[in-house]
Amino acid sequence: SEERRHPPAELKQVCQELEAIHSQLQVRNKAQRDLSVQLWEREQHLLRSEAMVLQHQRMVLRIGEMEKEMQNSIHAIREHHQREVAQLKESLKQKLKENKRLVSSFESMRELNDSLKKQINDVTDQNKRLGAQTKRVQARLDNLQRKCEYLMEHKIRKNVPPAINTLNQPKQDKPTATVKPAKASPRSSAHHLTAVLLDWISESHLCNLPPREDGGCSALGQHAAQNNFVQEKCVKVLPMLSEQLRLMPLWDDRLQVPLVKCIYWSLRQIEKTPQQITLTSTLRRLGEEIYKGALPNELQASSPDQTSSGKLKSAVLFKSPDLHTRFLSTLIVLKTISQADYLAHAFDSLQKDLQSDEGRALFLQYQALPLILGHLRTAPLGLLPAAMGVLLQMTTESRLFHTFLETCSNKDFFRTVSLLLQNPKLDVQLLEKLIIILQKLSKIKKNKRLFELFTIHHTVQEMNRTADPTHVFLIINLRSILFNLGLLEGGSSSSSLKT
Repeated sequence: SEERRHPPAELKQVCQELEAIHSQLQVRNKAQRDLSVQLWEREQHLLRSEAMVLQHQRMVLRIGEMEKEMQNSIHAIREHHQREVAQLKESLKQKLKENKRLVSSFESMRELNDSLKKQINDVTDQNKRLGAQTKRVQARLDNLQRKCEYLMEHKIRKNVPPAINTLNQPKQDKPTATVKPAKASPRSSAHHLTAVLLDWISESHLCNLPPREDGGCSALGQHAAQNNFVQEKCVKVLPMLSEQLRLMPLWDDRLQVPLVKCIYWSLRQIEKTPQQITLTSTLRRLGEEIYKGALPNELQASSPDQTSSGKLKSAVLFKSPDLHTRFLSTLIVLKTISQADYLAHAFDSLQKDLQSDEGRALFLQYQALPLILGHLRTAPLGLLPAAMGVLLQMTTESRLFHTFLETCSNKDFFRTVSLLLQNPKLDVQLLEKLIIILQKLSKIKKNKRLFELFTIHHTVQEMNRTADPTHVFLIINLRSILFNLGLLEGGSSSSSLKT
């Protein structure tokens, strides 16, 4: 028991060693706990780092995918850009080519304009010279007319019975005795009265032509009875008017115009009627007398040597120096004669008369457009340029330009144009003239309905598509028509028109 109370030294040493070991173990345990804490902290740090690395990797992968998508989109945009650049280059080449063509056509048109200006100056100078010459010839003609009147009165006095001649014999010694009776001649008064009556009838009744188809059925039915009455009277009076060409002294302008005017309006009244067929020979003879001339009955009774010698020539109304008489005579020839050479001369005379505003005013006053349209529908190809030249002359710039275009804005005109455009034998020059007139008519908005009614706009589109590129003037006018009708496609064409 004492040993238990007082353990031996070895036991104390063992206890001390155990305590030392215990303290060391505690130190180590503490160190291990600290180490485990550090390891846990490092583990947490590594986990956080790993999470960040994984997140970074995901972001890198996403950025890589986005980079691929961006590269693909950049490649697509680059290809699209290259295609657009190629298209723009091609369009630029086309525009440059078209611009070159327009510049060349403009240069050719400018050269043509310069040559036309030079021709106009030459024609103006020639016109001045011819005007002076015309005045001299007119003065000489007046002298010859006065001489002819004197000869006619002298011949009439010779045909008076001998008893009257013996009564008037003492008065023949006076030089003025042969001139005074002409002023109070009953025949002259009758002629002047006839002229006044003819002018009155023409202005009051005959110039009111029956309404055409554009006026509507009501307008046609309203005046049907009156028109039939007037047409019947015209059929009866036309042979008498033809005879008046031989009875009247046609060297007097005051008698020429009323007679020719009455004949013209009578012909217009019976056009496209059954009565016109019955007067075919009469109308042909009437036209030939207007064209070649008709001798008065007094001259026909004279000796053939006197008429053939040229001293007493027939009065050719077709070549009258008076514009009014000559213009009406030309229209009558166009209305009554079918021979090509006569018609060619008539168209040539009409074009010359239409060079002045007075001639254009007469064309509108006497409603001559249906006559020209009739020849455009029925005339042979050789006369079509002459008839078209008349219409082109009327479309030149003047104070009556717009009035003529309004006159052409009807179904009859556009129907005729449609028939002409369908003619396969129409040459390019005649087609260019026709297209010029259509281009000016296309500027009037209400005419768009007429273009569509007769499908002229489709014809113009087809011609513009198939036209020869060398016909620059024709193509420009075709595009101008389509532009005015609102049918021109593409901005390049419209811009070329503006230039």
